[in-house]
Amino acid sequence: MRCAWSCPGWSPADRPVTLPTTALRRRHPDAASVTSAPGDASKREEHGVHGVRSRAVLSVVSLVLAGVSVAYPASAASCRITFRDESWRFGAFTKPDGTSTNDVSLVDVDGDGHLDVFVSEGTATFEGRQSHLLMNDGHGRFRDETTRRLPAISINSGKVAWGDIDGTGRLSALVSGSGDRPGQLLLNDGHGYFRDATDRLPAEPQTVSANVTLVDIDGNRTLDALVSNENPFDPSDDHGAQNWLWINDGHGRFTDETATRLPQRLDQTTAVRAGRFTGHRLPDLVVINRGQKRVLVNDGHGRFTDETAERFPVTTDPSRDGALHDFRGAGVLDLLVSNSQNAPMTYYRNDGRGHFTAVPVGIPQLKDEVDSAIALGDLNRDGHIDVFQTNAGPRSNGSHTFQGGPSRFFAGDGHGHFADRTADHFPPMPDDPSISVALGDINGDGVQDVLLGNGSDDTITGEVPLRLYMSHRTRR
Repeated sequence: MRCAWSCPGWSPADRPVTLPTTALRRRHPDAASVTSAPGDASKREEHGVHGVRSRAVLSVVSLVLAGVSVAYPASAASCRITFRDESWRFGAFTKPDGTSTNDVSLVDVDGDGHLDVFVSEGTATFEGRQSHLLMNDGHGRFRDETTRRLPAISINSGKVAWGDIDGTGRLSALVSGSGDRPGQLLLNDGHGYFRDATDRLPAEPQTVSANVTLVDIDGNRTLDALVSNENPFDPSDDHGAQNWLWINDGHGRFTDETATRLPQRLDQTTAVRAGRFTGHRLPDLVVINRGQKRVLVNDGHGRFTDETAERFPVTTDPSRDGALHDFRGAGVLDLLVSNSQNAPMTYYRNDGRGHFTAVPVGIPQLKDEVDSAIALGDLNRDGHIDVFQTNAGPRSNGSHTFQGGPSRFFAGDGHGHFADRTADHFPPMPDDPSISVALGDINGDGVQDVLLGNGSDDTITGEVPLRLYMSHRTRR
């Protein structure tokens, strides 16, 4: 039996805030980051703000996006949320062989109140691919309008960050990249048509940029860019690449000020998360690395000092993604990190002054599990933030492609503890090589849905490029 809005404990007033523009999500007041997709539920405290078009949207984290975190009232618990595979909503959408969907974003690019899908495409080499834009018809079905709305440019795209980059109030995209192009800047005309403005980015050496974060690091109300770089060709912890900090002039033109604002260090960085966790006015940074994670403290002027030794334990795990969030309702930002190579998810508790301690999560790792991305959101609608974790599965013959494995859903209890509840809410998970995830209300029913982007492996038969799980309400 399907649950109506009149279901006891659930009323229209309980629906998550849905403003007319995008699925950006605003984090904890201290998280200094609003992610794309509906955005990073803090990726966000994540008030799940859909569609903020003003310059007030200053903190946007890439939608490791990430997902969005919208917390529903606990009073809505009389309805049970289950998910069904409805990937048919993408129609005949396909991608070329050897293409990996490195990121997916749920964002209303044309301002019609419906979440569209941006698909960031790359490969396991420096070879480029055309990314895609799939438009929502208003009923949660998508049509590929890439040729009409995106410039015909192929790069090896990574993660994507969304925000008002050029001061026009429109949501534009900064895409991380690998190879000769350090990224791509796509400026939105306000109607969902994008032009290439990559010439506004600094010229940088060839590298592998795994991620990008948009955040106002110096307090001038413009979004600056933190670019996460790694060196997968020499994956040892101390043979990585220098991360970059690009300062925005307010009009979407960036200058590389890495040398004067960031510590000089060759890290294997897969993400940077920003938040006010040391009590300063401006955001500090947690650098998610393969090996030692790092805490960079803002001096109040957008310059950072490495205070890892005083604030973070020694770490060696091969981390791929992470999220800052007030998981315990204590008013402080804790850190949750996903790992690859059979290493379990790790949780770091903040003492309220920016000192982190590792605490057990109690979630066993699956065999050959590679957790490439996590997204936060109240998927079971019990008022607590949950975690959806992708699983690419084992590598294929030592290459950078993956054989696939089941992704998982972990329900949070509001006290920093999580339990695997995949079987309670989802159908049996296929062995997709999933490497990206976004959460958002695709069909406007007030409940978040789950979008997965898959990697590439020629050994997989019948692989779908995108996997979509739509939420359904039933009475308990």
